[in-house]
Amino acid sequence: MPPIPLPARLLITWLAIFPLVSIAQAVFQPLLASWPTLLVTAITVAAVVPVAVIWVVPGLTKLYFALAHRRARTGNEG
Repeated sequence: MPPIPLPARLLITWLAIFPLVSIAQAVFQPLLASWPTLLVTAITVAAVVPVAVIWVVPGLTKLYFALAHRRARTGNEG
């Protein structure tokens, strides 16, 4: 597999992390509102990073390569 260009890696990472952090904040906020911010952040990161690294980023990477392959194949037909 060829390396993914840096702008695409940045976009994949952002697309993985932003929704997961938003969901985690919505879930944890009512439960941990009185806890120190640093601890809530640590819990959020502890929940988000494994999900992103194990499932979301690999899925988005597969989607990237599928779209790139499709785009290359379509471009070669013309």
